[in-house]
Amino acid sequence: MKGSGRVFLSVLMLTMLMVGYVHFQVSSFVVSYDIYALNEEFESKDKIHKQLKFEVNQLKAPNYLKQQMDEKDLSLTLPKAIKTIEVPIPETYAPVIEPQKEIPPFNSGIFGFLGQWVKVAQAKTNH
Repeated sequence: MKGSGRVFLSVLMLTMLMVGYVHFQVSSFVVSYDIYALNEEFESKDKIHKQLKFEVNQLKAPNYLKQQMDEKDLSLTLPKAIKTIEVPIPETYAPVIEPQKEIPPFNSGIFGFLGQWVKVAQAKTNH
């Protein structure tokens, strides 16, 4: 009876390992298929985005704007130079930067030795 119990347990364990392996392989296949489908969707949306971006850039082009102004008889002119104005940030919205607090090293046993070694290494690297 003891020998048959071991054989049954061995067959059960082998079966469980095989079922786990097959489940892992099927899950990997499903995930790879999902990744492929999402990649295809992303590529199509990226292509549409590039086309729309190109169209927007063409609509912003000075030649197109000039043509539209001429067709609609608008008395507008295109700007000759770009002017920028710097707006100062009010002090109420300026971020407050607090100085960093120095953390004292832990000085007991081996950690005290390591803390002293780190201080020496830091002192040597700060020229």
